[in-house]
Amino acid sequence: IQDVAPVYKETHIEVDSRSYKDYMYWDDICRYNDIVYCDPPYQKTNCGSYSGFDSDEFWQWARQTPCYISEYTAPNDFECIWQKDINCLSRNDGSSYSATEKLFKSPACDSAVRHPKQLSLF
Repeated sequence: IQDVAPVYKETHIEVDSRSYKDYMYWDDICRYNDIVYCDPPYQKTNCGSYSGFDSDEFWQWARQTPCYISEYTAPNDFECIWQKDINCLSRNDGSSYSATEKLFKSPACDSAVRHPKQLSLF
């Protein structure tokens, strides 16, 4: 994220990388029309470097926070707004597997922010 931040400097887009816990009080940090993109450790994957991440706590936070989340699955009250089949390489043993990368919209988005007209990822 820090590598692409200078590219957005001239377009009035601010890029930041933090823990979702830094955004516990949405109104104190974010402005109307801000977009928060979250890329948490994917559930049921072997991400040893993120051991201890509390997925349940994260999803509870996301229900109250206007945000977009990259994940393979999400609770039923999160809307999948984009998906793409991908091939993944395991960090631990080098094996590969197929998955469907998805982008979910938090239920809080409906009342808090306008949605981008076009969202391009990858």
